[in-house]
Amino acid sequence: MLNYIIRNEWEQHSSQAVMEGLKSFNAEFIGRDQPRKLSVIVRNEEEQIVAGLLAETKWDWLYIGWLWVNESYRARGIGAKLMKDAEREAIAMGCHHSHLTTLDYQAKGFYQKLGYEVFAALEDFPAGHTRYLMKKRIV
Repeated sequence: MLNYIIRNEWEQHSSQAVMEGLKSFNAEFIGRDQPRKLSVIVRNEEEQIVAGLLAETKWDWLYIGWLWVNESYRARGIGAKLMKDAEREAIAMGCHHSHLTTLDYQAKGFYQKLGYEVFAALEDFPAGHTRYLMKKRIV
């Protein structure tokens, strides 16, 4: 007899068992990857963080998870430099592509100017907005 348990949260032990089970299955086909974190942080003269990029490498792809520039520092090329620095570091780490998501009110045009292209869109995610999935070959 199987016992199905439904919860509104992840139990650490249970979620680890599910993830490890899937990783083991996948490893037979694609091996195991060693994801690595990557960050590029910008501080002002007072050492306050005014911009930053947080990313992760996985399967020789760079995933840009978060990119933020304080409003008073925007339109100075900081975002583009953060992206270029992250891409350069990812190439040094063995990556050949980069991908990210952005919402319709965020930075789609900015990423397109940097060579990213939309490969999928999720409409109404979140409600009333579109989430764009974008990618770029970096080598």
